[in-house]
Amino acid sequence: MHIDYDTGWYCFAPANNITKGKIHSFNYFDTAFVCVRDSKNIVNVFDAYCPHMGAHLGVGGKMIADQIVCPFHGWQYNTAGDCVAIPYCDAIPKRAKLRRFLVREINSFIYIYYHREGINAEPDLPTALTEYQFNLVDSLHLPTQRAQKIIASYDFQSCGPGLWFNQAMLLAVTPINNETVQLTLSAAQKTNFLSTYLHKRKLQQLLNKDCA
Repeated sequence: MHIDYDTGWYCFAPANNITKGKIHSFNYFDTAFVCVRDSKNIVNVFDAYCPHMGAHLGVGGKMIADQIVCPFHGWQYNTAGDCVAIPYCDAIPKRAKLRRFLVREINSFIYIYYHREGINAEPDLPTALTEYQFNLVDSLHLPTQRAQKIIASYDFQSCGPGLWFNQAMLLAVTPINNETVQLTLSAAQKTNFLSTYLHKRKLQQLLNKDCA
């Protein structure tokens, strides 16, 4: 992972995008991730590459009985990231483990806690994420500088390195790499239709203005 990204909670994906029985691939923080939802409806996020020979688990890999199966040699990983079976070998190497990331599914969205050195205790979620139900308004990829201009145009309070909130709307910015971010605008469920429409219209106007 890139050393310059700030530690904290980031929006990973709308929860309904992560379906059971499938390996979903994402790229954030200059890093490839795989995300799965198990039979108990729990979402887990891992480093995308098998520690055996570096196969991308989201490219040809399968989810079978809550286990991620590597497309190269069939190594099987459980939802804790531990290798639990190798088809041609009884002994499992100690290094056969996927890096597992802290994630929480809260109010229709999945959030990931980014920390380049790992964590010893679970950090608290920003209050806004636990007190409000959010509905997706818009989501798009943007150059980092354009996203910064849009953030500056809203009267939002920061509640994390990639989260801004104003009692009605949540603006989430998750770095993909140094040059591009995923920007997600969501409305608190109590927000009326007109307010939601005006915020979405403002976002579109800002995008059009920046492109002019």
